[in-house]
Amino acid sequence: MTGEKGTERQGMFRVLRRCPNCHKDFEPELVRKDDRPIQEQYPNEPAWKREQLISGICSDKCWNEYLGTAPYADDKRRFR
Repeated sequence: MTGEKGTERQGMFRVLRRCPNCHKDFEPELVRKDDRPIQEQYPNEPAWKREQLISGICSDKCWNEYLGTAPYADDKRRFR
C-alpha cells in the first residue's frame, strides 16, 4: 500500500502510515488484518478509525485541509 512502512519493535510488527497532507509518519489506531473490507474486519469500531486506516490521513486538522471541509459542527474529536 502506498504510504505505509513497517518497523520491528520488541518482537511486534507495527505499521506506520505517512499522511498525504502533512507527510508525518504515524501509527493508525487500527491495523489491517487481512484482505477483507475494513468494515468487516472492524464492524464495531468508530467510522473515523476505519477511515484513518483506509485514507492514511492522520488528524482532523489534516482531514479538513486535505479535503477542504469545515470542522465538525459537534466539535468532537475524530482523529488523534
